[in-house]
Amino acid sequence: IGSRSFHRIRCTDRLNPPNKTVKATFADGNYPQLQENLVAPVSPKALMSKLLSVLSQCPTFRGTESGHNITGTVGALSFPQLGTQSAAYAATITVSGVTLDDDFVIVRQGAHIMQIQLLDFSPDVNTLIKYSNLALSKLR
Repeated sequence: IGSRSFHRIRCTDRLNPPNKTVKATFADGNYPQLQENLVAPVSPKALMSKLLSVLSQCPTFRGTESGHNITGTVGALSFPQLGTQSAAYAATITVSGVTLDDDFVIVRQGAHIMQIQLLDFSPDVNTLIKYSNLALSKLR
């Protein structure tokens, strides 16, 4: 979570993402990029706990995307509480010498877990809050 190469980033290999997912990406090929992922796992509470555990244990990560090396760091981000349970993170990602910031929030609401991600050179947390609240309102 927090990276396009979700399945290739170390630390996330302990996760088994549900096979029923919805993904929407809003970008025109430039930055910022906004992405929403929505899953309906068998046990939302258990998956949320696992996600938060993995993220807390992996302050750094590395992997590959289309043959490019990716390195990064991730840490907690101050963010208002959303849904039944939520947590927000700020990641810094470097791909082939270009560094981007990736702010994302993970929200558990009812039978769903939603991730909203804002990738930019300097993301505005207020924009992430706005879109997260909008997405959550559609989920209820």
